[in-house]
Amino acid sequence: MSEKPLTRFVVVGLVLLFISGCWMVGSLTIIPRRLELDFLRLTLLTTNALANISFLVSILASILGLADIVKEERSRKAAAYAFIAGIVLLIVSIALFSWIVASELPWSYYD
Repeated sequence: MSEKPLTRFVVVGLVLLFISGCWMVGSLTIIPRRLELDFLRLTLLTTNALANISFLVSILASILGLADIVKEERSRKAAAYAFIAGIVLLIVSIALFSWIVASELPWSYYD
């Protein structure tokens, strides 16, 4: 298989971008807008958005390396760091979501 490592970063980055985007929509749909601790919802939105941005940066760095616009070694490192940041932010987002749901913060559906 003569596939470049950067090609794998593009494919895996696209898959994780899709998963992260679905997670963002799903998690913010479940958490009500009238959550008493509004900063928790804002933090969840921020971590989800930063995870998506990190995966996009990873894909961009890989594409720049494949197109020989940036040196392959440099683009591979940038893609790897952005990818790791996206994974870490996704983990934080899932942990925050789980904490919000598990703590059974008071919901106000009928206000």
